[in-house]
Formats: sequence, C-alpha cells, structure tokens
Amino acid sequence: MAAIEKALEILKDGEWHSLDAVIEELKLTEDVVKKVLSFLAEFNFIKFDEEGTKVRIDNEFQRVCME
Repeated sequence: MAAIEKALEILKDGEWHSLDAVIEELKLTEDVVKKVLSFLAEFNFIKFDEEGTKVRIDNEFQRVCME
C-alpha cells in the first residue's frame, strides 16, 4: 500500500511526470512501478500520456480526493 500512496503523493501536483522520474522517486523496480501505475490508471486515479511515457493524477480524482 505504501507504494500506491507514495505514487499519488508524487503525482498530486497535477503535472506530467516521466516514468523514469517516478521510478527513481519511488526507489522500486521498473516492473513494480509500472504495476502500481497501471492499477491506479485502471481505476482512473491517474492518466498516461498518449505515448505512455508520462503520468499525472486525474483532474477529477485530484479535485475530489486530494484536497
């Protein structure tokens, strides 16, 4: 659960973050970070850019849950 919370903490600013930056910040393997981010995206908590190389928090989720 800590990885999910930390990922949301990183993304809560609403800006786009590269996958590499998130991986570095979480200090987890690329595979684990991708699984965490895929889980969050599945439930529309975050969004990937069209290339799948950047992520940001979903605006609606941020508005409702992160304030």
